Amino acid sequence: MRRRITVAIIATAVAAIVLAGLGTILLSRIEARRITEDRLRTDSAQLAMGVAEAVEQGAALSRRVDEPNIGRGVLRAVSSALGFDEIEILVARPDGTTVDPLPDGTTTADLANAINGGRPVVRTTDGVTRAVAAAPIGSGPFAVVILRQTVESGLGPVTRWFLVAALMTVVIGAVVGIRLGRTLTRPVDRIRRTTGELAGGNLQARVSSGDELRSDELGELARSVNTLADSLERSRGLEQQFLLSVSHDLRTPLTSIRGFAEALTDGTALNDPEMSERAGRTILAQARRLERLVRDLLELARLDSRQFSLEPRTTDLGHLVRTTVAGFAPDADRADLDLEVVVEPGPPMLAEVDPDRLAQAVANLVENATKFASGQVVVEVSRSGPDPSPSVTVSVSDDGPGIAEEDLPHVFERLYVAKREPVRSESGSGLGLAIVRQLAVAMGGRVEATGAELGGARLAMVFPLIPWRSTTEAESRP
Repeated sequence: MRRRITVAIIATAVAAIVLAGLGTILLSRIEARRITEDRLRTDSAQLAMGVAEAVEQGAALSRRVDEPNIGRGVLRAVSSALGFDEIEILVARPDGTTVDPLPDGTTTADLANAINGGRPVVRTTDGVTRAVAAAPIGSGPFAVVILRQTVESGLGPVTRWFLVAALMTVVIGAVVGIRLGRTLTRPVDRIRRTTGELAGGNLQARVSSGDELRSDELGELARSVNTLADSLERSRGLEQQFLLSVSHDLRTPLTSIRGFAEALTDGTALNDPEMSERAGRTILAQARRLERLVRDLLELARLDSRQFSLEPRTTDLGHLVRTTVAGFAPDADRADLDLEVVVEPGPPMLAEVDPDRLAQAVANLVENATKFASGQVVVEVSRSGPDPSPSVTVSVSDDGPGIAEEDLPHVFERLYVAKREPVRSESGSGLGLAIVRQLAVAMGGRVEATGAELGGARLAMVFPLIPWRSTTEAESRP
């Protein structure tokens, strides 16, 4: 990666230099051609007027002299002094014809245009600019001046400096590319090594704090990797905790069943009717406990894999909660608990949920509350949220020992063991609240865990509220 970054920067610098060089050469040639054409246009017009005035005043100026070599020598001296490659002076008739032949590159049409147009004709061909200017000699022929000049772009010295600058740019680009490559690849290499350690099973590996504190994308990547590592480490801890809890919940009833089964086998319990009855009740209770644990595990597995069906429909949550909680009344009486249902007055509170699944979630919340309550459990159905997005909340509160503040965000995790774990009145599978969260989320809701006004915990499910209309009837009602 470092090599690719360096090569890319150098290639970019070279490409920029080439483009800049080509652009400079092109613009220089265009500008040099414009300057040369403007100069020849002005000078040819002035020379033509000067020649015409001299002839008209009677000066003996003509190419057709007795010593033509001397005439051409004079013209060469004049052209050299003025900086032209060549100067030709002719006498032309008004129709553009001349006595002397025209120089190479100049046509009769050029002379005719210069004479008839009244201004010089300038053309550049193959890097050579020619200007043809004509001025009348009195009322007779025309004095014609033809200038030729090679277009010089003046890039000789500039090219040398340009090459020096290009070489320096390439060197600087290489240095910058190497340093930038190292700056970018070093944290990437550290992050790669960290992810490799995580993949190898070392969940305590973390990206260094220096990379994590960066404010660019690499810092964001480092923070994401560390967050992922924290989640993986926590998931492994929860997995180990899950296995330990399930092992404990399996071992306890199996120990009881084994003990009483051995008593029945060796005949100890058979001779004592009271002990036989106790053995039967214990085996039955522990078998039911195992059955529930297995059922909850299978239910949670189905929820995790989304292999379960939902039949959502508009449901009156107040009616559903009353019906569900009523089934716990006998157990609450035997446990000397005050089980109360409070439904906010007003029109029915409707939500799009699966009534059977929601009843299952409510039952899990109530059952969890009865395990920790000292004497009171309150189930409440109320409206909440602003008018644009109202919601309905189903909450279960108890007057038990409550939940520590740091444990509240985790109570809906499967088999989570709180730092200040309250004593339960009876054992359960430890998966009920995890099932509640999975069901609530699957039905478009969310779960909440807070402290209760009764002094214990308040666990709730929140669902979007469907506005009530007088013609609407909840399908869950009989």
